[in-house]
Amino acid sequence: MSHVAIILVNWNGATDTIACIQSLQTIVSPSYELIVVDNGSTDDSISQLKAYFSELTLIESKTNLGFAGGNNLGLNYALAKDFTQILLLNNDTLVSETFIQNLITVAETNPRYGILSPTILTYPSEKIWYAGGKIDWLRSGGYHFNMGQDFDPVSLTKPAQTCSFLSGCCMLIKREVIEQVGLLDPDYFLYMEDADYCVRVTRAGYELVYVPASKIWHRVSSAVDKQEKEQTIYLRHRNRFLFIKKHGTFWQKLLFYLTFHPYLFAKEQKYRQQNAFDLANGLARVRRQFPLKEVILK
Repeated sequence: MSHVAIILVNWNGATDTIACIQSLQTIVSPSYELIVVDNGSTDDSISQLKAYFSELTLIESKTNLGFAGGNNLGLNYALAKDFTQILLLNNDTLVSETFIQNLITVAETNPRYGILSPTILTYPSEKIWYAGGKIDWLRSGGYHFNMGQDFDPVSLTKPAQTCSFLSGCCMLIKREVIEQVGLLDPDYFLYMEDADYCVRVTRAGYELVYVPASKIWHRVSSAVDKQEKEQTIYLRHRNRFLFIKKHGTFWQKLLFYLTFHPYLFAKEQKYRQQNAFDLANGLARVRRQFPLKEVILK
């Protein structure tokens, strides 16, 4: 059986991370090593984690490197060892007992299956959060199929299916993929790095696979402020421009710009009318940073 590394990134979220680790302790799995990256937490996360788990591979970053940067610390650690598959898992998740086993079973049926993701349900409502997806070039990002719909347990019996977008909330990645494609792009910092990686992996000749039989739960948005601040809304929208600049064709870039820029302006004005000036300023930063020539010609 495969030797798997499981990477969790913690940022001021020890309560979620501890709950996630406790759920991982119940899984039916091949041998695995749990790697927790503390991403520059400013609370007592590190002392809490050490108190709960005496034997834990804990990598400590002095600063917050973002989702991609934090995961990359864990990936570099895993690549230096003999892991054949590496699982990126959000720390604000809970898992079913067989979720890794189900992913690996499918992964081993085809050498071109590069990354695999499970069914992801919201916790505790059990609505669908991810059940397959695609790259949406018009909106520049990943689109989740059936998000918000009621979950039907019968769907767990459906066969695995290829798609163009998998969620970074949970990705089982084969070692050879990382060695060929590289690490996550830290320029995104937060949001869209999963869509970026999906495009890079498919263009390298691998397939992305959604495995309905594998199931986890996600406490959506636990890792960020529930109230959007300027930096959060800036990153959400800026990264769509970074993604389309990096991966889109000329016509995809043009169509995205012509539809998304007016949307940003209208949303900015709405925030100003609501006196939500921090949110409006975040969108204004994006518009100033990405004029037409910056998106289309560079």
